[in-house]
Amino acid sequence: MNPKQITVAGLVVIVLALAAQHNHNTSHKVSMIILPKVQGAIDESVTESNVKSTVCVGGYTRNVRPPTSYTTKLKIQQLHDLGYFDQDPTHYEEDHLISLSLGGHPTDPDNLWPEPWSQAHASDRVEFILYTNLCSIGSITLKQAQDKIKQWKSTKG
Repeated sequence: MNPKQITVAGLVVIVLALAAQHNHNTSHKVSMIILPKVQGAIDESVTESNVKSTVCVGGYTRNVRPPTSYTTKLKIQQLHDLGYFDQDPTHYEEDHLISLSLGGHPTDPDNLWPEPWSQAHASDRVEFILYTNLCSIGSITLKQAQDKIKQWKSTKG
């Protein structure tokens, strides 16, 4: 990159950062996608052979979900460590890259990341579709569901 290109790239970053701050301070929506910087981790106790007695059982995620005291502390640390511009923890959900309902590890920091709330709501819908296909319809395997959610969040947030 030549100096002019670097300057333009720097200005783009500043404009995007200001737009994100503007989004927080006003009712206008600015669509900014933040991709996860974690790899995801699975819960080894959830397998293809036991999905019907683990993740597909009502209340499963409630029983394995880590306490907010753990996720809030991790979120604040990750916002700093991962270099987020906006480090206000109230702007994010500490989300599981591989959701608990798809056999994601509940507490492994490599499966948790600060996801902006707007993205979290969108990914919740995708997680539910995959969960339904895994548990109710049976049209995908556990591994396929895990791979699909990782791929979706890694490309769309």
